[in-house]
Amino acid sequence: MNDPKTDVETRLRRLRLAPLPDELKRRVMAAASLAPRASWRDRAWYSRAWRVAAACTLLAVVVVDRWSAGAFRTGGEATVSPAAAERTWVTAGVADMGVPAEMAARLTARAEFVPLTAAETSDDARAAMR
Repeated sequence: MNDPKTDVETRLRRLRLAPLPDELKRRVMAAASLAPRASWRDRAWYSRAWRVAAACTLLAVVVVDRWSAGAFRTGGEATVSPAAAERTWVTAGVADMGVPAEMAARLTARAEFVPLTAAETSDDARAAMR
């Protein structure tokens, strides 16, 4: 005995449908053409390649910015503090006055050097000190 569900299914599969009227086809096609097309922004945003390229570009910009700011300095670069530079300059000046180099180094090692601010190093400030 055939299952009634299978019998109905078989009959529906054998059934031939009548072709759709031309008027219905025209209405469906007219409605389909009214759908908005995807803009270039939508296509770019939903494109995986575009998103990866945008992320890589952003990363490159950040790396270049940090590189130019000096964030990636190597350990081999020696930085000289302003106080150490001033101490070396004073030691050389004292040695030029005729004091032995070893004595000049001892004298300048005892002194505390505080780096001057920009206002103190200007010509006006130097003239006022005289």
